[in-house]
Amino acid sequence: MAKFTLRACPAHFKDEERKLHTFFIGDAPLGTLTIEATSITEIKVRVLAFGATVAAKHPDTSFCVWVYLRDGRKPRGFDAAENAGDLGTDTWMRVIPRLVA
Repeated sequence: MAKFTLRACPAHFKDEERKLHTFFIGDAPLGTLTIEATSITEIKVRVLAFGATVAAKHPDTSFCVWVYLRDGRKPRGFDAAENAGDLGTDTWMRVIPRLVA
């Protein structure tokens, strides 16, 4: 079973020329949690539960959840799921619209 650290960090999407870019705000995490998981589904469930807890404590904050492998092997398909955004890590990120002068 692999161990992961979940870390919630303030961040937002910035809409710039129809492209979304992720911007991270500061270094201080809003929360961290160590989990054990054996599947992508298990990780996603834990990410969503952790994110909901962080969102309840920081209701006006846009943030993402980073998933770091601490020990063991990542489940098969982890990298593809992470790259595709299938872990739910950006569920709480808001879009900052581009200002038009």
